[in-house]
Amino acid sequence: MLEILRGHTFVAVALVVVLFVALVLPPGGARAQQAPLPIKIGYQAVASWLLFGARALKLYEKAGLAPTFVKFTAGAPMIAAAQSQSIDVAMVGTVPFLAGVASGVDWVYIGVDNE
Repeated sequence: MLEILRGHTFVAVALVVVLFVALVLPPGGARAQQAPLPIKIGYQAVASWLLFGARALKLYEKAGLAPTFVKFTAGAPMIAAAQSQSIDVAMVGTVPFLAGVASGVDWVYIGVDNE
């Protein structure tokens, strides 16, 4: 698993949590009775296969989320979106991640995807 997480694409905390919850918890139950929690996920055109795989498998919805995917062409606009709280989580490269942290974005580095 650690081999998959090496490289230069930031994997957001929420993505890891969503994948874990969707794989561990069974569908239905109390989660099905609650309204889905909206979440805005920022990504770049070369985002991780993890993001697209989770989207294709509807893992976000299975975890009780209602995702909206916001595509960015560069890291700077994503940093601005994070600062203005127009996105909740993001998948960015190493340089935009560091630039965001230097600009005051409260990001947490979880892992990297070696794509």
